[in-house]
Amino acid sequence: MIGDSNVVSCLMLAVNMHTPVDIGVLFKDEELYGSGVETYPHITVFFGGNEYIPDDKVIPFLNSVCPNELRRVEEMCKDEKWFGDSLLENFYVSNFKSNTNDVLVLKLKKDNKLFEDLSVINNLLTKKYGKQTEHNEYVPHITLSYLQKGESDKYINNDGIYNVLIDSLVKPDDLVVDYTNHENEDTFVHVTSYNAVDRYFRLFNQEEDRKTVENMCKSTKTRKKLF
Repeated sequence: MIGDSNVVSCLMLAVNMHTPVDIGVLFKDEELYGSGVETYPHITVFFGGNEYIPDDKVIPFLNSVCPNELRRVEEMCKDEKWFGDSLLENFYVSNFKSNTNDVLVLKLKKDNKLFEDLSVINNLLTKKYGKQTEHNEYVPHITLSYLQKGESDKYINNDGIYNVLIDSLVKPDDLVVDYTNHENEDTFVHVTSYNAVDRYFRLFNQEEDRKTVENMCKSTKTRKKLF
């Protein structure tokens, strides 16, 4: 699969996102679109489209063109501290809209160094590989969920979302290249491995926790009790 011209490449900054309850319980099934709630939290650093990004060349290239920015991102990955005392110190709830659906996201605030560093890296990769999306401006963000068209606005200033996120934490984990084939099968290749092992077990545990919370929230009564 990797190296195939039909593969879509994307450089991501995988993040550890801790929430007091599963984000999925905030949404009704009929509101979700496509894959629904994002289960692999990350910030897209550069979308390569069908331009193949060789995972073994990412770090050497960035080290040669923006060593300071790369070093700061890697130091955040290695740091055991969370990125602020609350997720909302550095992110805010927003959305993107297309002709088919909405996307509810956490946009990274512009007044921090990570925003600057990721923007520099995105710009340099865009010059190397060419522009791959229709978006004019790079907006680093974490996707929360994919929603039906018109469903995202009510979540922008939503008390349920706010009450969860104010007690949530986030921390950069690793730089990862995601390769997606024509059947939407993903292969994630870590180009840094500061948290690779921890991430594997954490994601497994999160999935088990997700099933537990979903069972708890099957009834409207339980959902109202939580929020």
